[in-house]
Amino acid sequence: MGAGAETELLSAAHAKDPAELRQAAREIRHRVDAEGTARQALEQRRKRRLHLFNLPDGMLGLEGALPPEGGVALRLTLEALTGVPPKGDRRTQQQRNAGALMELCQRQLDSGTLPRVNGRKPHLTVVVQAETLAGQPGAPPAQLEGAGPISGETARRLLCGGSVSLLTVDKKGVALDLGRAQRLASEPQRRVLMAQSRYCTFPAATGRRASASRTISTGELGADGKVVAVPPKSRGSG
Repeated sequence: MGAGAETELLSAAHAKDPAELRQAAREIRHRVDAEGTARQALEQRRKRRLHLFNLPDGMLGLEGALPPEGGVALRLTLEALTGVPPKGDRRTQQQRNAGALMELCQRQLDSGTLPRVNGRKPHLTVVVQAETLAGQPGAPPAQLEGAGPISGETARRLLCGGSVSLLTVDKKGVALDLGRAQRLASEPQRRVLMAQSRYCTFPAATGRRASASRTISTGELGADGKVVAVPPKSRGSG
């Protein structure tokens, strides 16, 4: 870096905050060493990474680094999905970012456009007993493929969220029914259900992701092992 560039950088250091100073330094470097800047960009792409690892409590940890263009794309996507926090939203920015990333993944799964993995389209698969969905005491946990045991509450929430394959089993683990990986209501069914209950009655189902699949998931398992919708007035009658 020449004397002129050093003088410019020192001048910027007196007038700019640390973030602005880093931007100025990169601009100056490109002017005096464009080839070096290009090599650095290639090195950043080579060093990009995303490490996924299981945490002891069952959560998934993430650690990584993206080149500038990937970082900006990620920020823009999360900001678009996060939107303006509603009044009373007590989530931290980190929690909102995590929620937006999960929604992004769910949208991709729901779209059905992802490449097949081992011959099938990727989707969430939950194995659960009817007793677990009903919240009966002593019922075993549901099983989320790829994660292991999850609570019955989580299983019901996943059903509210979108595309899942629900494999219902009896107490011996014998499969009763494998629901298709799609939203649980056709368009005519959705209109009827939304007329009956505008939003899913599951406590966490609020806002723009409320859908017919959320409404149906508040139903019960029929004798054939399938999830059936139960109108709100019918619940608790038996």
